Amino acid sequence: MILATDTCYIGHIARTAGVGFHDWGDGQAFATYKVESQDFAAYEPGAFYKRELPSILKLLQTIGPEPGTIVIDGYVLLDEFGRKGLGAHLYDALDGRVSVIGVAKTAFRGSPHAIPIFRGDSKRALYVTAMGVDLEEAAGWIQSMGGAHRYPTLLKLADTLCREGTQQLQAPPHDTEFSKFRLFSLLALYLGRGLGLVESLELCAIELDGGFERDFVLMAIEAMQKGGELTAACEAAPELLSRKVVTELREGEKDGTLDLVFGKLASQYNYRGDKASTCAQFLQQLSTLILRQRDFQAALESLEHSFLDDRFRRFAQQARSSGDSLGQQMAQHSALFGPTIEHLVLRAEQNGDLAQTLAACADALREGILLT
Repeated sequence: MILATDTCYIGHIARTAGVGFHDWGDGQAFATYKVESQDFAAYEPGAFYKRELPSILKLLQTIGPEPGTIVIDGYVLLDEFGRKGLGAHLYDALDGRVSVIGVAKTAFRGSPHAIPIFRGDSKRALYVTAMGVDLEEAAGWIQSMGGAHRYPTLLKLADTLCREGTQQLQAPPHDTEFSKFRLFSLLALYLGRGLGLVESLELCAIELDGGFERDFVLMAIEAMQKGGELTAACEAAPELLSRKVVTELREGEKDGTLDLVFGKLASQYNYRGDKASTCAQFLQQLSTLILRQRDFQAALESLEHSFLDDRFRRFAQQARSSGDSLGQQMAQHSALFGPTIEHLVLRAEQNGDLAQTLAACADALREGILLT
């Protein structure tokens, strides 16, 4: 038996579907399977397999004899150096008894290790990786699968089954415009500094405290790490992104202008917020950029171009061009920061722990310990 699998997440439930068939050219499945689990792992950057592998293993326990080959939605190996993806971890978990083939819809960091195949009239490749079987033979099998379109019919069926009966991700009524403003602002910031899309989403998953926006980010990460597209995740979140916006993101993804698109989305909320919240956001982002870039001037330049509150964006511009220390500049803008933050920053510049102090001040503002 050949088994095609796919997994999706609905709130706190992971659902994995399987489609059983006998031959690569089959047009119909002889059996379908489905399991749900609530004990899947939290998202961990670089360890996506920990989230999805247990659900696939649970599915295998329900179907009797092991299949000869399993086809997963995503990658077996992630690069030419043999870094393991979900499929390789599945292969190891089954002690190499079962061949595993990965079929991904998008390239992962160029995917030089994968064999691209083109099906139907599509000019967009599918990327095949494998363990336990010759890679060229595996690519030929996927190429020969039934279906006139880019994605084989039975692989599409696995995707449909795992999503069957689910509703699209909906934003709960308590979500505020600030949450969306912050998500889009962070993505504009990270992408504008040259970070990759997955890395930017991973940073957002760390920064966001929870709620609908973080659920969306995790869903997007999982879709992209499996070789999917950002816009596929966006289409499952209509309360966050309209069809018009999804179209703009698709064009931005194609043209390499996603940072500008997310910046535009954030600006549509015209969020100014209370000064303490905005100040905390500014200090936290400045701290993060200093730690990542090890360059104070570059960090200010990033915020000068990406921070969406005019008051703090102007401050970043003036602080970068003045030649004064950050604490001295804050003292000249006491209406934004207040005397306590000014004093702490001046001390931090002397002690060499500026990034840590900025993060601590941001936390104190959020908790209401400090006021601006």
